[in-house]
Amino acid sequence: MASVVNVAALNLAVNDAVLDGSAAQPGLLSSVGMKDLPEKPRAEDHPDLTSLNARTGLVLFALYSTVYAVFVGLSAFSPESMGQPTPLGPNVAILYGFGLILGAFLLALVYMFLCQRNAERVAREEQK
Repeated sequence: MASVVNVAALNLAVNDAVLDGSAAQPGLLSSVGMKDLPEKPRAEDHPDLTSLNARTGLVLFALYSTVYAVFVGLSAFSPESMGQPTPLGPNVAILYGFGLILGAFLLALVYMFLCQRNAERVAREEQK
């Protein structure tokens, strides 16, 4: 019973520290020998990088939206073409739908790569 009370008291102390802001002090909630986590970079620290990444995301979004609009258009105005069988077995609509899912995943990977490249370019420009 005493250990339950101690855990509850610790939880209250941690919650109070978070609420009153004292948890933001380095090392308050970390164990002995643990390093404090570095402060996360914020968007307002690098507005040029943020806008470059946003522009990159918008271009990729426009690309995906165009491919998706073609899918919707074919489904709405040419359902017979979407129902055509393919050499792989399923019809065009099924393969196109799976292609959209795979395409979204691949575009996310491309976006991560491009954002990393943008960050490296901005870092090089800041060092000059």
